[in-house]
Amino acid sequence: DLSSGNADPERLAGAQVSVSFFDVFEVPAFVGRTFSARRDDPRGERLVVLGHGLWLRRFGGDRSMVGKTIRVNREPFTVVGVMPPAFQLPGDAEAWIMARDPVPSPPLSVEGDLLGNRQVHYFNAVGRLRAGVSVEQARADLASIATVLASRYPQTNEGQGFGTVPFREITIGDARAGLFILLAAVGFVLLIACANIASLMLARATGRRQELAMRAALGAGRPRLVRQLLVESLVIGVAGGTLGLLLAFWGLDLLLAIAPRNLPTAGGIRLDVTVTLFTLALGAGAALLFGVLPALQASRAGLTPALRSGEVRVAGRGSGRVMSALVVVEVALGVVLTVGAGLMVNTLVRLQAVNPGYLVDGIVRVPLPVPATRYGTSEQQGEFYTQLLERLQANPATRLSAAVFPLPLSGAGASGGLQIEGRPQVTDRERPVAAIAWVSPGYFKVMGIPLRRGRDVDTRDVRHKPLVALISETAATRLWPGEDPIGKRFNFGDPADPSWITVVGVVGDVRHEALASTPQPHVYFPIRQSALPLMTLVVRGEAGAGAVASAVRAAVRQLDPDLPVSDVGTFSDFVAESIGEPRLRAMLLSGFAAAALLLAAVGVYGLLSYSVAQRTREIGIRLALGARPGQVVRAVVADGMKLAAVGVAIGVPAALGLSRLISAQLFDVGASDPTTFAGVTLLLAAVALAASAGPARRVLSIDPATALRTE
Repeated sequence: DLSSGNADPERLAGAQVSVSFFDVFEVPAFVGRTFSARRDDPRGERLVVLGHGLWLRRFGGDRSMVGKTIRVNREPFTVVGVMPPAFQLPGDAEAWIMARDPVPSPPLSVEGDLLGNRQVHYFNAVGRLRAGVSVEQARADLASIATVLASRYPQTNEGQGFGTVPFREITIGDARAGLFILLAAVGFVLLIACANIASLMLARATGRRQELAMRAALGAGRPRLVRQLLVESLVIGVAGGTLGLLLAFWGLDLLLAIAPRNLPTAGGIRLDVTVTLFTLALGAGAALLFGVLPALQASRAGLTPALRSGEVRVAGRGSGRVMSALVVVEVALGVVLTVGAGLMVNTLVRLQAVNPGYLVDGIVRVPLPVPATRYGTSEQQGEFYTQLLERLQANPATRLSAAVFPLPLSGAGASGGLQIEGRPQVTDRERPVAAIAWVSPGYFKVMGIPLRRGRDVDTRDVRHKPLVALISETAATRLWPGEDPIGKRFNFGDPADPSWITVVGVVGDVRHEALASTPQPHVYFPIRQSALPLMTLVVRGEAGAGAVASAVRAAVRQLDPDLPVSDVGTFSDFVAESIGEPRLRAMLLSGFAAAALLLAAVGVYGLLSYSVAQRTREIGIRLALGARPGQVVRAVVADGMKLAAVGVAIGVPAALGLSRLISAQLFDVGASDPTTFAGVTLLLAAVALAASAGPARRVLSIDPATALRTE
């Protein structure tokens, strides 16, 4: 929580870091300075570094904020600097303080120096490798250190180790595979576009053979002709790259608008000099690469005979075969890309249709953590949330309200190994593990989670009474198969806290980690017996998020005027945000697939138009000899459909092979889903038929007499 001056308090994402944190990344402050081991004592004055966005939003970009005091979690901190706009590590942190005080993070409660306390295992360390040191060497060294620590401090370090991962992988996280899929899709679209341009340039070069033959006859060598054609290709490539940059500039805001908030480094997406130069270089390079073949084809030896009438079309047959091959490649790549898009769309549809085990619509969520500086004990935290819920339940707009930690799909959570009463004592690793949640009375009713057996959490479950818990159906089945779990007891195998916990109820399974996850065993504790300072309120009713936020703020103000209420939203939006990455992939791949189909259609249309133009005399002769126009039209359409059929025949096996590479990104749909492949095949056939219709209709406008006189 941050407060300053007369402004309302604000809740923001922050990080506790060591004094050397910023030195590791070698990123200087935008204003002021960062923490310094030579100047700053973690046990001395409380210091804070602000994020650039927070500095602009909260303090209007005032440089004089450096040296001033603000309150973080109700404690005074001196601002020493502001970071650059692109620095947001870890996660979406907007402020950094030195790690010196206890963090209100369950299940540990420690005092004193956090970095010197061996019970604290939830810090992440970042380091810069020395020159010449590999990640494997660093892993081996840290493993040796972990072994030494475990032997010296077995009570706190036994079984503890270091997971050494390159920071780039941590930053990108699970989005890495999805980003590679999108990169491959972009590459496919670029290849299709290049094949299209090469095909069109071949057609254009064939039409210019007499011009090029004339230049050759006047003394222009083949290298000069090739250079001329490549320069024309280069102009097209640079122009296309420039137009692409303009479209990207226009579409960047749209991309950021549809991107999920948890997309790694989304805030750093921008069009800078590097992107601009790369785009122009890529456009120019692609144009030159795919312009070489048309240039060589058009300027090859033997141009002079093209000056003689009637040999242009004969010479163009080789170009026609190359153009046909390029169109087949376009269709095949379009099949692969469209299959990928279809599988991703299918995945999104299946995710949206999942029954998570709780209600989604009509619920408003209000994250409401409380500062440990004021609510330092579990009893104080439980009392605050209990009083707040009593006030909310007295309000008609928020009557159905409860509290929970962690909220489903929030990414937060805790778990523990259970020791079942009456069974042999086992080690930590051998105990069955269950996820843990803390709930208030009425939570299951608000969320629509069914009570299968026993009773719900209620007002009887208070401190100093026997500890109770509810469990999920999966937990009941795994922990007590074939038995009635009501009345059974368990604990967490902690010798320092051997209290037994009695199961009083069984509730339905929920998808807590993600919509695509399998329901795991869950244990629910009443907050009046064991509260946490990190609860989220859930309110069900007809009132919208705005009315609920106002009611919650009013109730909170009565209990604690300095506690901020922010980030209020509907649970349905929260659930939708949880599948933001699959949705973004499906949308972008669908857009790329549409572009690929359009380009493939242009390729088929262009080739058939070229073919009809080259065969005007032949078509005129056929019509003059009595061929029906419909027969010729069908022949042209058949040519287009043959190309599409060959492209599909190549693309489907390729898609079958490549789709297995994205199987980890799919949910409830196979990588070889027959419905998707059949749908894509029919779609490509329809696109090819539509693209063939235009050139085929041109046949109807050919007058045999005019065609023969022209030739």
